[in-house]
Amino acid sequence: MGSLVLLLSATAAQAANLVAYEPALGDEDIYLTDAGHTVTVWDDATWQAADAGDFAAFDAILVGQGGCGDPTAPSGFWANAALWGPLVTGNVFMHGFDDHNSDVNDYDGLIVNCGGFASSGEGLGLCISIQCLNIDEVAAPEGGAEGTFTIPGIGEFEVDGESGNGIVIVAPEHPAMLGLTDAGLDCWGDSVHQHIQSFPDDFDVLAVDNGVACGDLGSDGAEAGEGGVTGPVIVARGREVLIQDIPTLSIPALVALAVVLAALAALVLKRRARA
Repeated sequence: MGSLVLLLSATAAQAANLVAYEPALGDEDIYLTDAGHTVTVWDDATWQAADAGDFAAFDAILVGQGGCGDPTAPSGFWANAALWGPLVTGNVFMHGFDDHNSDVNDYDGLIVNCGGFASSGEGLGLCISIQCLNIDEVAAPEGGAEGTFTIPGIGEFEVDGESGNGIVIVAPEHPAMLGLTDAGLDCWGDSVHQHIQSFPDDFDVLAVDNGVACGDLGSDGAEAGEGGVTGPVIVARGREVLIQDIPTLSIPALVALAVVLAALAALVLKRRARA
């Protein structure tokens, strides 16, 4: 029975606990919850009222790509960046993807990897989308869809506000890219709306846009994707093991597992008694 407890504890330890900023959410919390993680959603008032201890209770912060077209919606995210930014000492995954044309995209897989990787390091992690720059209106006061912004404690980033489709994974061995493919990330019409053209030295480039345009996707009336602009579209800090989907066991399965482990334990004891 001790073996069963150890096995179940190891499985349960994989489940991540993330906090999400509600005004910037699309369906990212749903994708991560479906994968077995726990996502607590804070509205703007709760976010700004939180203290260091509140943030420290989670494995990672989740910032989605929702709220495009309403640049005022997520500006509160930056209001206390001087508090939460330095608390992010763990893994960081930043991307510029847009969750649309869902019958051809792998945005859910991307987010499961993003949240899992951010949650797997030592300290508070960060899974963050910058695809519409809507979260940067305060950090990049010059406005528009491009600019330089700083996340306190993490560093300075520059994005260009350009769309693209020619996605190529350049670090397939990186734990944050496990299970993702070029085909699953490119040609969404447009896959990305940002290229992360500069970033801190402790970040790695995991995927780029090679500037190749896509033809008419056709499946749901999507227009031909843009091309021509190149640059990184996924960058990350840290290399801890990725936390992916969390396996769950039904009660009958748990009972069956307990029986098997008990039988194995009895067999071991019997052999020891004969020795």
